[in-house]
Amino acid sequence: MGNIWLIGMMGSGKTTVGELAAAARGMPHRDMDRLIEEREGRSVAEIFAADGEDFFRKLEKETVARLAADPEDAVVSTGGGAVLDQSNREAMRRSGAVAWLDAPASVLAGRAQGGRPLLEGRDPAARLGELLAARRPLYEAAAHYVIDGSGAAEAAAAQAGECARLTAGESSEVLIGPHLPPRLLPDSEGRRAAVLAQPSVAEWAERAAEGLRGRGVEVAASITLPDRDAAKTVETAGTVYERLAEANLGRHD
Repeated sequence: MGNIWLIGMMGSGKTTVGELAAAARGMPHRDMDRLIEEREGRSVAEIFAADGEDFFRKLEKETVARLAADPEDAVVSTGGGAVLDQSNREAMRRSGAVAWLDAPASVLAGRAQGGRPLLEGRDPAARLGELLAARRPLYEAAAHYVIDGSGAAEAAAAQAGECARLTAGESSEVLIGPHLPPRLLPDSEGRRAAVLAQPSVAEWAERAAEGLRGRGVEVAASITLPDRDAAKTVETAGTVYERLAEANLGRHD
């Protein structure tokens, strides 16, 4: 099943959520900042002060690579800047499900306490707003799932614990989780879509449709397929093609 990687800004609750999700799933929990501190024998703040951010990012990259290669699956709480390195994002995505704990800067500022090198000498709310704006595209690119990190940690942990990623061959993957993965949504408004589902997952199909509508996508057709092997016929494919044509859906939809 792979790791469950928790990404997000400082103050989003990655450590607390990770501990709770790991306990619920019966998996070990790995906190990257703690692992780096144990290895170096000093705090993250001390590493930043003595050797600078670039040195810390090097340690962070080594830690991501090691955890991604570890055969024991774990819930991993990353540092807020782990997504800055493309190889980190790729390693996390290859080795499990990546869940982004998203929260507004106002919430983050209320949680982020002292000892945060990137907040030193700055207004926390303003600085966190800047960092979040700069990093948001990277979190979106890395995440399979987005979880609301502004509420109770227990609720976020319950959702994070449901996330999983399985590979099927070299180029296909199966994503299991509580929300429609954001990368499956169109990247611009004005698109049209069809939602195909079997009766047993009708509730999830409607949630998917709601997610699409929330992104400004018109759901032009909702198509119900037969269950199991009954769906795997030329007749079913023909019915789907007819419905798509009736809805005037094209190759860019």
